Amino acid sequence: MTCITAWVEWKVELRRASVVLLALLLANSPCISKVLYEKDSMYHHIIVEQRGTMRILRFDNTWQSAIDLSDPNKTIFPYTDYIHLALIFNPQIKSVLFVGLGGGTAPMRFHRDYPDMTVHVVEIDPEVKRVAMRYFGFKEDQRMKVFIQDGRMFLRRTRTIYDLIVMDAYHATKYGLSIPFHLTTKEFYQLAWRRLSARGVLAYNLIGRLEGGRTRTTRAFVKTIQSVFPLVYIFPVDYRRDPWVTDRRNIILIATKNRKRISPADIVARARLLVRKRVKIPRYAEYAADIYVKPLNLRNVPLFTDDYAPVEYLEP
Repeated sequence: MTCITAWVEWKVELRRASVVLLALLLANSPCISKVLYEKDSMYHHIIVEQRGTMRILRFDNTWQSAIDLSDPNKTIFPYTDYIHLALIFNPQIKSVLFVGLGGGTAPMRFHRDYPDMTVHVVEIDPEVKRVAMRYFGFKEDQRMKVFIQDGRMFLRRTRTIYDLIVMDAYHATKYGLSIPFHLTTKEFYQLAWRRLSARGVLAYNLIGRLEGGRTRTTRAFVKTIQSVFPLVYIFPVDYRRDPWVTDRRNIILIATKNRKRISPADIVARARLLVRKRVKIPRYAEYAADIYVKPLNLRNVPLFTDDYAPVEYLEP
């Protein structure tokens, strides 16, 4: 098998990166990879590998995080920049909770870009935290704190109120990447609602499809979130540049407590204003324009509950 074939098959299996990312990795990373770290933790088979200047965190064969050591501040996974779209719906965000650490690149970007923001992360696996600190430059300080705990248990026990909660907790299964079911149910979203401020926002990184076959999981996610939050905005990553929404990709769902819907034009206008005032994400207004506005059929998909949440088995 050729080097390029191997990379393409890996990308097709993982569905974690866009074609643009694949080209970037191929251009900057030689085929030969070096494993820097490999260990079975209580929750994951963790691998850190080096490909040229690219350092990659994997759980089994699934990408979790990556950094380019020649430019550590460069975004590798575009979906992490879309998380910043949450500020469109609450420009005054001062506290954020990430559920899921990975290599820590997304929390570190918030910490770096918004010096007035407190960033908390809850991560179930202590070994993931150690790997993020050793290999990906993650550090704690007065504004950045990691709690080693199950995400839902943390939300149940904490009394801290956040302006933004970011859901990015994946684990590897025999079916591929999956979200722990107890972080997908109506009861979980009710708990998240109680831990959000009055103008609070929930951002959820989902890997799925919006059209064609195998859309039931995505539609069930939207249906379940909408059972608690009045409005859910859908941002498929690179939608305008790659509009084939039948392909599996990262989709950022942004749910708000605010009941007044913001039009797509106003979303883009707010993004342009934020670029001048607070946000440092390149192409931020372009990402805001990637909003998906077509109606979704939510009638024939289940509402995920603690009693029934077939997250891993919904698609044929």
